[in-house]
Amino acid sequence: MKRRVSDKIAASTQKAYRALSASLFKLMEEKPFEKISTIDICQSADVPRATFYNHFEDKFDLLRYALKNIIKTVTQDLNNNINQSEYPLKIADNILSFIKANEKLAKKIVSANYNSVLFNEIKKVVFDQLYETLTIKESQERKYLANKQMIAEFYANGIVYSVKTWIEEGMTVPKEEITDALKAVLTANI
Repeated sequence: MKRRVSDKIAASTQKAYRALSASLFKLMEEKPFEKISTIDICQSADVPRATFYNHFEDKFDLLRYALKNIIKTVTQDLNNNINQSEYPLKIADNILSFIKANEKLAKKIVSANYNSVLFNEIKKVVFDQLYETLTIKESQERKYLANKQMIAEFYANGIVYSVKTWIEEGMTVPKEEITDALKAVLTANI
């Protein structure tokens, strides 16, 4: 990864990032991820390849960036004062809502030959978001019964696996039922 998330990004660079991310997701709706080249992405986004490589190492790096932005978007409305046990559920609910709204893309990701790689990337992004939140809450004098890395890994794996299974099974179960099931499991109300 050639850029830092915390760096201030020029407006023209942000525009290129958005165009490249949108292009990648558009192409993923049309063909498998493994068949998409950086040339395809750049042509579709109308961004020079040199610009792509100035900011991203490869299409996986772009994918990680795009997924981080999606997770940031779906979690930005979460209140910092939210109960620790509710936070992963809110993330899961927001992710499920995003996936339901982008069903075609989600199904393409699941059907991709690289779907385990893609879902590992998604899991890393969810983990990073959870870990960052736990770190912030810990700095506010909150103590955890377990190591925060272990907590974030547990929730990230559970959320991503549940979402993946939901997509693979055709998303026929209402999102609210998935959220309720996750809540029951995570709060031991099974």
